[in-house]
Amino acid sequence: MNLAVACVPATFLLTYAARIPVAMGQAQLPGGYDNRTPRVAQAKLEGLPARANGAHQNGFEAFMAFAAAIALAQGVGMSTAPLVTVLALTHLLARVAYTVAYLADWPTFRSLVWFLGFLATLGIFGQALAHAA
Repeated sequence: MNLAVACVPATFLLTYAARIPVAMGQAQLPGGYDNRTPRVAQAKLEGLPARANGAHQNGFEAFMAFAAAIALAQGVGMSTAPLVTVLALTHLLARVAYTVAYLADWPTFRSLVWFLGFLATLGIFGQALAHAA
């Protein structure tokens, strides 16, 4: 199994795991869950559901670059390289920690693990580009 590639769907699913408290919070708003204009309802959220929405949205932002880095690594034959695997797992674990930190309202730790995940993604890009050169 290619662990780096397997981290892509795992990271994608993690993004949606953060959505669960958002939906629960929206259901608690006056009038219940508004599927007609859910983003308007999300803007009214506070506390845990609001933080979960931030984690959910940031998950997509981070996912795009990570998926592109893994795709590039796969394209140049580097997705099974040990360092790329470690970096992909680091990214995934950083995203798990990021989501937990966001939900728990630990902003400093959240920023630190966000940066770790960002560096891991940059490292994957760097490994792929160095190999392609």
